[in-house]
Amino acid sequence: ELGVRYADRVAKYQQYRAVTGLPAGFGNLGVTANDANIRYVDDILPSDFLEFGPAAPAINGGAIFYVPSVSFLRSERGRDILRGLFKLPLGKPAYDPTRRFDASEKVLAGYGQASYSIPLGGDVKVDGVLGVRVARTERDVATYNAANVAVRNVNTAVHVLPNASARLSLGNGFQARAIYAKTVRRPDFTLLNPTLQLTISPNPFLVNTGSAGNPNLQAQKSDSYDASLEY
Repeated sequence: ELGVRYADRVAKYQQYRAVTGLPAGFGNLGVTANDANIRYVDDILPSDFLEFGPAAPAINGGAIFYVPSVSFLRSERGRDILRGLFKLPLGKPAYDPTRRFDASEKVLAGYGQASYSIPLGGDVKVDGVLGVRVARTERDVATYNAANVAVRNVNTAVHVLPNASARLSLGNGFQARAIYAKTVRRPDFTLLNPTLQLTISPNPFLVNTGSAGNPNLQAQKSDSYDASLEY
């Protein structure tokens, strides 16, 4: 048995982040429903900002409630309304180069395997499969580091991945199995992104977190063995 497989993956990530305070009169801590200065969402945003969300069984016995509309938030009209509300420039902002990530990965693989059977006399025999898979991976990662310096990593790797299995049939329903396989696991694109992500919590009881990937990560290789006696 022979086979060929080709895979082409692409990931693009861009982000812009801005922190701004709430507009005057939009909301204040300590405001209650009885205060005269309370403002309703309908007074600030258009009627299509809210829509009924999916029922949540754990909340109010599964009653549905209003949530921000996904269509509104994804539309340029909706985004500009929100930008204007928070006194931000209208239109799509320029993305932060240090939060940009472009990656592509092309994998061309071929495999071949053959079965075998060797009689050993009576009901006793050995059979199984012998095979090998050869995979060539081309990866291109382009981004910027925290110092706004362009970073690019282009590499090619070839992995030879053999596998073998053997079954010894002993008769009377007994059989022994042995399996070996070499495997490879390529890192996800999220692990290759060196963009530094920091989350600072205003809650003193929560730990601040941060993360960043590494575009130079190599694939994980493993040798797997399995043996069993069955009836």
